[in-house]
Amino acid sequence: MAGRIYLSDEYRWSAAPELYDWVVGFLRAEVTDPASRPALDASVGDVDLRSLPPRGRDEALRVLRERLVPALDGGRALGVPEDRLRSAAGHVKVLKLIADDLLGGQP
Repeated sequence: MAGRIYLSDEYRWSAAPELYDWVVGFLRAEVTDPASRPALDASVGDVDLRSLPPRGRDEALRVLRERLVPALDGGRALGVPEDRLRSAAGHVKVLKLIADDLLGGQP
């Protein structure tokens, strides 16, 4: 079953379990806002960034925009079969594009 990340009222990203688990694990490891930790740690099947406190939501979007793609390590970090690597990495890169749009050019 696919997992979903709700980024805004307009954007929802869904992925196969292995991709979803990798991205959510990455967010859990990278987002430091203490008020956001319970929501990220408790998420199963869906993560709703809209429900995070503003500081945590902003941090999560910045993590997706600035650190997610470099962490892909050419896609090898995803743990998917070689024949699906390029597609999986591309699907994860969509999150960076969404975060770019939602942050509206903020530094």
